[in-house]
Amino acid sequence: MPTKKETTRKKTAATTKPALRVATHRASVKGSKAAHAKRPEHDDPAAVDRLIRDMEHTLQSLVSTIRAAILKACPAATEGVKWNSPSFYLRGWFATVNTHRSNTVLVVLHCGAKPRDASALKGLVPDDARLLHWHSADRASIAFTSETEFASRRSAFGKIVKAWAAAQAQQHDDE
Repeated sequence: MPTKKETTRKKTAATTKPALRVATHRASVKGSKAAHAKRPEHDDPAAVDRLIRDMEHTLQSLVSTIRAAILKACPAATEGVKWNSPSFYLRGWFATVNTHRSNTVLVVLHCGAKPRDASALKGLVPDDARLLHWHSADRASIAFTSETEFASRRSAFGKIVKAWAAAQAQQHDDE
């Protein structure tokens, strides 16, 4: 004779839509943590908030300012913690704020962790202010050492981030 739990499962399965049944099954397989579904890595602003709040960096406020500027330049982007740093995602990771040096905040613009053959962005991203330091055809960085320096370059920075995210996202679409 079936237990009460088995009978309930059968009734639920019979009355639930197929897609929901799969999701419910996956949740039950994962156990109690499923009730507190984890956000995707690339869409976790609370984790970025915690990371910035807890960082011990002389330019902590600059990190927050840069974060806001990136999200303003690319409103469709999401953010998360990747490589233990605030990182930004639009159909793929495209920017990471590196705070490994105590007197500099480095914004690394990239096309994810691994280079791709078709990821040459060097000619696609306008840089009239010459802020970008190119490391390869798909990776560049911009260093800031103060809020004042960032404020003077904010407009050019926003244009670069917007163009980079758009070009990188287009390449992901083309793959």
